[in-house]
Amino acid sequence: MRTKKAVFNNLSAASLQMINLIFGLIIPRLMIQTYGSELNGLLSSSKQMVSYLRYLEMGITTALIYTLYSPLAKSDFEEINPLVTRSKNEYDKISFWYTIAVVILSIVYPIMLKEDIGYGTVFIIVLFVGLYGALDFLTLAKHRVLLMADQRYYVITLSTIFTIIFQNITLIGLIYFEQSIILIAFAPIIFLPLRSWFLNYYIKKHYSLIDYKVEPSKIKLESRKDAFISGLANTLSVSLPIVIVSLVVSLEMASVFSVYSLVFLGISNIIGIFTSGMSAAFGNMFAKNQKSIIKKGNNYYEFLIYILITILYASTLALIIPFINVYMGDVADINYVYPSIGILFTLWGVIHGTVIPNQTIINASGKWKLSTKTNIIQIIILIIFTFVLGYFWDVNGILIGMILSSTVRTLSLMHISNKKILDIGSSKNILRIIRSIIIIFIINVPLYYKFSMSSIDSFSKWIIYAVIITFISSVVTIIINLLLDWKTVKELLNRYIRKNNNVKLKEDID
Repeated sequence: MRTKKAVFNNLSAASLQMINLIFGLIIPRLMIQTYGSELNGLLSSSKQMVSYLRYLEMGITTALIYTLYSPLAKSDFEEINPLVTRSKNEYDKISFWYTIAVVILSIVYPIMLKEDIGYGTVFIIVLFVGLYGALDFLTLAKHRVLLMADQRYYVITLSTIFTIIFQNITLIGLIYFEQSIILIAFAPIIFLPLRSWFLNYYIKKHYSLIDYKVEPSKIKLESRKDAFISGLANTLSVSLPIVIVSLVVSLEMASVFSVYSLVFLGISNIIGIFTSGMSAAFGNMFAKNQKSIIKKGNNYYEFLIYILITILYASTLALIIPFINVYMGDVADINYVYPSIGILFTLWGVIHGTVIPNQTIINASGKWKLSTKTNIIQIIILIIFTFVLGYFWDVNGILIGMILSSTVRTLSLMHISNKKILDIGSSKNILRIIRSIIIIFIINVPLYYKFSMSSIDSFSKWIIYAVIITFISSVVTIIINLLLDWKTVKELLNRYIRKNNNVKLKEDID
């Protein structure tokens, strides 16, 4: 059952990320074509900036999810109900402060911009984008705690998929008919009640013993602050840079950055879908004290994610500039082709992605306190280096700052997860990361000389090129990993493929 839930979570999360990626490619191009790069940069940076307000709930969400692992494993609703009531009360309070923060942000951000778009326009756009985030949080948060802890995150994902489809189809229509940018910022809000209704219905039907009216738990969430800092560090890594670009460079370059970012964050999110399913699965193992299974599972999990990272980023590095050329076409009002941005984003993506298994173990074990100092250092490095290097070298400098901060975080969390939680060494991780970077280099150098970028002038040609490149990347990556990590491959084959060698442990079949 645990494995089945993890599969459902991963498949649904993969579907959500794919839909997000598709609409993420369609909407910005239409925005740039209709309203120009400056307004697209404003809308993109506003969304990222408002996303910071989710920090208000990061610590409580992660901490409460961890407290639910054990009672859910025992189906102890006398312990579960006070915890979910506590979560509901906490989110009611946080939603109030979320709304206040949105108003303050709407007032301050227009003053900080270099461009003269108009204070009122920027104020209203940030306000509407922020209110969407506040309502999204209010209608989702309490359900996310219960469903994530019970490994049913796929329920939230599926409801979100339908909401996103309705939202984006509406946005495409509004952009096509050149409606006000303010209306475009407001439109997504009207579809949130649909998801709220569905989730309420699902909880009542499948968790009939859940009662939000009991006395809330008084449990002291000692890890709340540490979980908050952990979430802050992770989210800042992906959401802060575009805001810095808008403030240090320009809104137009923020638009350029957002186009590259939507591709690379799309890849990062596809890889990150494994976290949504595996965190709860490992959390269940920790609750049952299955240490040997955790170590084996972590090794397989890490090995497979590193292979996926290598294939995806090797392909993305080769495909990104041809994609930008075809994607922007004659729509762009400024230059969007920057090969250096593609290279630096790829390096950042690899380093940022390889921390996923380690972060998963830390989240599942609830030992965020071990990583607090590391996360604070990483945040400081990120803010200082992106601002300073961005001042001197524009977007390239900001990306170098991102790479430096991600390197510090990845190596530190690797040490914490392996040494202090799993009691294993980190040499295998480091060798796998180096191997991934070398493979990406091996794949891309010949491709650079073999294929002519200028000959790819349509999406059909790009798709053919993408299939070829992805196939080459997959074959090379798999062969090298088979040769250099055969022991892990052999264990995986014995565990999941060979029917005549049943070594699957009883704990995996609850």
